[in-house]
This record gives sequence, C-alpha cells and structure tokens, in this order.
Amino acid sequence: MPDRFVILRPRGEGGSLKIVSREIGAKNYVAKPVSGEMDVEHVEVSPEECLQPSLSDEHVLRLAEIGLAIEKVFECPQDVEWAVDADNSILILQSRPVTSLPRQASEDEVVWSRGYSDDYWNDPVTPLFFELLGDQLTNIVNIELNKIMGYSQPGSRKTDQLLKLHHAHAYFNLEVLKRKVEYEIPPFLRNEDILTISLMEAGRTARRP
Repeated sequence: MPDRFVILRPRGEGGSLKIVSREIGAKNYVAKPVSGEMDVEHVEVSPEECLQPSLSDEHVLRLAEIGLAIEKVFECPQDVEWAVDADNSILILQSRPVTSLPRQASEDEVVWSRGYSDDYWNDPVTPLFFELLGDQLTNIVNIELNKIMGYSQPGSRKTDQLLKLHHAHAYFNLEVLKRKVEYEIPPFLRNEDILTISLMEAGRTARRP
C-alpha cells in the first residue's frame, strides 16, 4: 500500500494547509537511480526504513501548495505526477484533469422543481416571504449542513443556487439536491437507480420555469 496523506485546504484568505491524516504503507524495496546511467535499481530496505514515510511533512505541504497552484491555472482539479530528485527538489512531470469526479451540470442543464418546494409553499409566494424563508432554508441546507458534515461550501454559480422565485412560485435546484443525496449515500452504494429514485422522491414532478 502506498503512503497516503490527506491535506486540509486553507479556509479563507490567509489560511494555511494542514496535514489531517497519514497512512504509511510498508516498503520492502526502494527505487534508486543508477549513478551515471538512465536507469533505476530496486534496493531492499532495512526493517527500520520499512515503515518510514516516503515524504517529509515539508515535502507534503509543498506538494499541496504546488497542486493548488496548478489547479488554479487550469481551473479544475488536477491529477499531478511528480518526483523528488537527489537534491530534494520537487519536479513536476505532468498534469491532467481528474476524470473520476462526477460531472457538474452546466447552467443550461439545471432543472428547477416545484415538487419539493410545494411542501413549503402551496400557494403563490410574495418576494418578501420567499426571501425570509428562503434565506433560512439556504442557510440550513446549503451552509450549516455542509459545515456540520464536512462538505465543501457552495460557490456563486447558478448550479450552486438552492432556490429561486419564478412567477410567484418557489423552485428547488435539483442539481443541488442531487449532490446532497450523493453526500448522504455511502460511495459503494451509489448508482444511477438509487440517485434517480431519491431525486424523484425529493423533486417529484420536476418542471422547468
């Protein structure tokens, strides 16, 4: 098993990276460059070295900083390949978008549903009442619940907006509800059938405003 380090991203401006967990795998061999040749050799390690971390905390945090910088350049999560040379310098070998993440819907694909909101508002809604109750629901569902369960906070895109008022009726964003369902279902149980059934229960009759 390879070493695994989990890093907490900075929270807000001026925040710092933090290592929150380490899983150190056993290493029976280590690959070392062959002097004067374009090759490596596999050397058996001692029992003392077997369970030593492959990276120092300094290297781990520096790699996290570089990863965030690369992500910012390409504007999406990146799968980065790297190496540390004999001088302890970090070398970036290549970077490509992470392909295993679920695709986020574009703004044109967002489906807004009255099915879920009709449980709260059965009649036409005034802008004032929508703002008063809508802000409370958004705070609980999109902010407080995410914070308690350790999920990332929503952004400012339309796809992150929980509610909207249209023709005096409140609509829920099914893309946001889908992410909530995904968060609550363990990864090994997630599949399209379960997500579809859960969304049908949450959104019932989805309608585009």
